[in-house]
Amino acid sequence: MRAILKSDFMGGYRAHITAGTVSIMVLRFLFAAYLLAIGADKILHTDIISVWTSLVGPVIHTLLPLPLVTVVSIEGIVEIILGVVLLTTWIRIGSIILLLTTLLLCVDLFILGINNLALHDLLFCAGVVVLFSHYNRVRQIVEV
Repeated sequence: MRAILKSDFMGGYRAHITAGTVSIMVLRFLFAAYLLAIGADKILHTDIISVWTSLVGPVIHTLLPLPLVTVVSIEGIVEIILGVVLLTTWIRIGSIILLLTTLLLCVDLFILGINNLALHDLLFCAGVVVLFSHYNRVRQIVEV
């Protein structure tokens, strides 16, 4: 997954985008779309994707001693902000924050006994780590 710069006939350089670079860019946009969709569902309280208030466990409720609807709305706002951050040049910072919040939610889901969603979120964390570790290669392509 290496970006190769090739000289064109005008003396400038153009980027040759590899399949690995494209896959990281697709991962970035899919994560952003996922976060925006889930955040919107939480803020609008439509519960199309899930009944979010039933997934707030004791860890989150202890950290934020607010009504469940308010906690879900705060989570939705944070997810929308992180989705937008993933579309900007601050991907590394957004990835770190996304990883930490998702790990916190994983602990909460394991405590609630909702292991399938907790494992799903752990796999999501693995994808975030991949996005974080390979972003420098993508940034070199985008800046050229």
